Amino acid sequence: MRQRWPAHPFIFASMPILALMASNLGVVPPIQVVRPLTLALLSAFLLLLLFRSLLHDRAKAGVLASTCVILFFSYGHTHTVSLAVLSVLLQAVFDIRAGSSLAAWLHPFLTSMFAGVFLLILRAVRRRIRRPGGITQLLNLVATFTLLYPVVQILRSEFSLREYQAAPSLSEILQSRMDEGETSPDVYYIILDGYAAERTLQEVYGYENQDFLHFLSAQGFYVASESRSNYAQTILSLASSLNFDYLDKILGGARANDVNALIPLLRNNQVRRRVADEGYQFIAFSTGYLRTEVPDADLFLQPGVESAGNLESLMIETTFLRAVESLAGAVGLRFPYPGYEPHRQRVLFTLEQLPRIAEIPGPKFVFAHLLIPHPPFVFGADGEEVPQTRRYQLEDGSDFQGTREEYIEGYRNQVAYVNSRLAEIIPEILAASSPDPIIVIQGDHGPGAGLNWDSPSAEGLSERFQILNAIRLPGPEPGLLYPDMSPVNTFRMILNRYFGTTLALLPDRSYFSSPAKPLELQPVQP
Repeated sequence: MRQRWPAHPFIFASMPILALMASNLGVVPPIQVVRPLTLALLSAFLLLLLFRSLLHDRAKAGVLASTCVILFFSYGHTHTVSLAVLSVLLQAVFDIRAGSSLAAWLHPFLTSMFAGVFLLILRAVRRRIRRPGGITQLLNLVATFTLLYPVVQILRSEFSLREYQAAPSLSEILQSRMDEGETSPDVYYIILDGYAAERTLQEVYGYENQDFLHFLSAQGFYVASESRSNYAQTILSLASSLNFDYLDKILGGARANDVNALIPLLRNNQVRRRVADEGYQFIAFSTGYLRTEVPDADLFLQPGVESAGNLESLMIETTFLRAVESLAGAVGLRFPYPGYEPHRQRVLFTLEQLPRIAEIPGPKFVFAHLLIPHPPFVFGADGEEVPQTRRYQLEDGSDFQGTREEYIEGYRNQVAYVNSRLAEIIPEILAASSPDPIIVIQGDHGPGAGLNWDSPSAEGLSERFQILNAIRLPGPEPGLLYPDMSPVNTFRMILNRYFGTTLALLPDRSYFSSPAKPLELQPVQP
């Protein structure tokens, strides 16, 4: 009798990766799923071949292949739960606070336990399964049901966003367009993620930023010395500034609990619409952080880097790779953490391409979101690569993996590096631009060395909300700039001055929310 094909190993291999993708929608670009999914399916196929050659039975081979896949993908979750339970028991019974060593010592025990589970299933498959065809049918059905939820979530998310069409390269634009006379100033909106105000840099990070601020002033920038961000998180801040309004007005109540509802609002923002009416191109850069990317921009620039990042890094935490990572550290080997090099290359690419934008004919609005000096800390003060000892992640504040001292040192170095690069880039932009451009250099929020997301202190809030806000306007100063100007009013002022609008400036307010509840906004006065 012909046996049914065991599809379940392939479905079980796909499901955890797609589930990770579904739980990180808006953060992880879909392209990041390609490599881990390909490797998982290939591994499932090789396991199926191996066990079939050993057992000479396709159905039994399928059961063992699925067992290996399930054990591999469940190991990290089991380790996390076991560590939490043991930590609570040790503290409750013996008043011992478990350190990082407990996590390492737990690996040999769990690895032995998982090996024992596999051997028991192997024995059962070889001796007790008489009609494996029925098991194949059942496992195929169960596996298919587990796949439905993440697939539906991903498809819903993708259909809710506008389809991305690949944009031509910068060199193609330069070669294909005729030189045109320019009468409208280019606008550069450069976001330095997490860039702090001068006072924060001095008091918290021991960094004197006066030389850079004096440089900006010499280049014609007005530095709003008392500026505060309107929100504590990137997507909230940028959705607000690019739509020059507060989120309660933008979102309304219907979608107030869905932070990913801000993605289409950011991509099709009010500033983009207004400048498009004036004949401007909207130019954006890839960041690797999907929520703030604008892939349907008139020109979307991205480097040719591997599609590794958050997803593969999360897989280290949730799979047997967690034990491999621990073993590599124990024997002194460097674990090849994915994500860091693509992150470096995106930042370098944006910094390298910014001066070239001025060569593109016609008026342009340039949106450049640089994930620096925000963690992860991948640049030294001179731009050198920083060796990494932890998985790649973008978390900040109390979610940061390292110590406060590591945060302060890494952040300070990245501020020094981006300052030195901007000192080179800004004069190049000005020299290549005609007419004189508008340039806004702004932190979307401040850093988070002292920020506890669950219980923020006054000092932590001050650090998080005090930001760099430097604005360069061509022509005579319009008189609308003031020291505590916040991002929500940036483009109200610019549109009024250069695009003929009559938008009233809004009160400068700040709202705090945690990553767990990003749209539960509480007014604060940092």
